[in-house]
Amino acid sequence: MLCEQLEEFLRRIHGKDDSARYQMALMFRLYVHIVKGLTEMSAEVLREFDLTPVSFSVLMMLHGSTNHALNPSLACEVTGESRANMTRIGDDLLARGLIERLPSAEDRRRLVLSITTAGVRLVQKILPRLFDRVGPAFADLSAAETKTMLAMLKRQLRAVEDARRLPRQAA
Repeated sequence: MLCEQLEEFLRRIHGKDDSARYQMALMFRLYVHIVKGLTEMSAEVLREFDLTPVSFSVLMMLHGSTNHALNPSLACEVTGESRANMTRIGDDLLARGLIERLPSAEDRRRLVLSITTAGVRLVQKILPRLFDRVGPAFADLSAAETKTMLAMLKRQLRAVEDARRLPRQAA
C-alpha cells in the first residue's frame, strides 16, 4: 500500500516514527497524495462536461456567492489561481455562456464575474455525479471524525496562510 511505502521511505530519511520531522514529512506527503487522488477523481467527472477542477471551482464559488457574483481578484484568492489563469478560465466560461462579466455595482470601472442560469443548471447537474465519484473516499469517516477532520483542516489552512505571509529565510 502507498501509505506503508511512504512511511518506510520517510523512516529511512528522518528516523523514528515519533520525530517531529518524520511526522511533518508524512503529513505533507499524505496531503499531496490525497489532493492528487481527489482531484483526479473529480476531473474524471468534470471532463464529461468539458470542465477542469479549477473552472468548476470558479462556477461553485460564483454559485455560492452573494448575488452569484465575485470580483476576479477574490475569485483568484479563493481558487488559488493567478490573474492570468483566471482570465483564461473566465474567457472559456464566458464563451460557453456559463458566466458573464458585468460592471461592478460599487465601481463601474471594475468588472465582476457572475454565473448565468445555464451555469447554475450545469453545477446542479454535475454535483450529484461528483459526490457519487468522490464520496467513497470519505465513507470510512464517522460523523464525529468528519467534524474533527474539518476543524483540523481549517486550522491547518489558517496556519498555511499565516506561514505564507512570513518572510522567506535565506538558504
